[in-house]
Parts: sequence; structure tokens; C-alpha cells
Amino acid sequence: MSEKHPEYLLRDCSSLFDRLCGERAGETPTDEPIELKDTEPDLFRRMLLWVYRGELTPPIYPFPGDGEFLVDLWALAERLEIPNLQNRAFQALKAEIENRSPRSVTSEMIRHVYHKTGKGSSLRIYTVGAWRLYTPRRQLRRDQDILPREFIEDIYEAILEGSVFSFRMTWERV
Repeated sequence: MSEKHPEYLLRDCSSLFDRLCGERAGETPTDEPIELKDTEPDLFRRMLLWVYRGELTPPIYPFPGDGEFLVDLWALAERLEIPNLQNRAFQALKAEIENRSPRSVTSEMIRHVYHKTGKGSSLRIYTVGAWRLYTPRRQLRRDQDILPREFIEDIYEAILEGSVFSFRMTWERV
């Protein structure tokens, strides 16, 4: 997929694009594209829609309840250094979890978060906290064979630390 978008829009929302375009600023102008490997075209297209519109509304986020899409969007925004999009995706994901009935973080969601993010990720921290708040502890014993080992370690660490999680937690990265 090859598309051309105004450089100033990309530079304004992403420190990664700002650096990449800034490095090329001293060069002779070129139409050579910036290549983003391992990026799903549909996800990238939706990220661009957000760049133009600034909102997570259809068609960017057409299926409420699709938490995995929000995790993917958050991970892409992290990779491309777009903190405002990370914040929007995080807030939408938080709303999805809070509005789910029963309020719980599913094992599928946990596996997806841990597959898409790295150790210490704020999305992992939030997932652990939300799981502790909404999910009965006996669920951990029931699901321990299907949950990522890192998640189980993070849960036990949080339990041992006795940390209290609050949904008032916000994650703003500017």
C-alpha cells in the first residue's frame, strides 16, 4: 500500500514521523516513501483517519465491543509515537471493559494485550488492575493454563505488593 499524506499532519501528531521527516529535511526533496513494515494496512488506514479527524468514531472504530482492535490501535500508536491516539484508544478500551457485562477482562483480551505489548507497558498494568478489580481470584486458577505466564506473574506480584487499583487511574502521555 502506498499513499501520500501531508507531511505536516504526520509530523504534528507523531514524534517518530517528526524525526524521520526531519532527518530528510536537509536532503534534496524526494518522493521516497517511509516504509512501515509489519503494519496491517487496514489498521494503518484507520490510524490515518484519526490523524485527519482526531476522533475514534466510525469508520475508524466501527464495532463497539471490539477491544482487540483498540489494543492493536494502541500498540500501533505506541510504535509510531502518537501519544494522543494512545490516550484515545486507552480511554475507549477502558470504557469497553467498564461497560462489559459481567465486568471482567477476558482471557482472550489478556492474551492479546500481552502479545501486542512489552513488559512494563501501561496497558499491561491497566489490564492487571482491571482483572483484579472485576474478576474473582478463583478465575485465575481456572484459567492459568490459557493465560500468558507473564500475566500470571504480574498478577501475583500485584497481589503480593498489596497494590490497590482504582479505575480513577488515567494514563495520559503527552
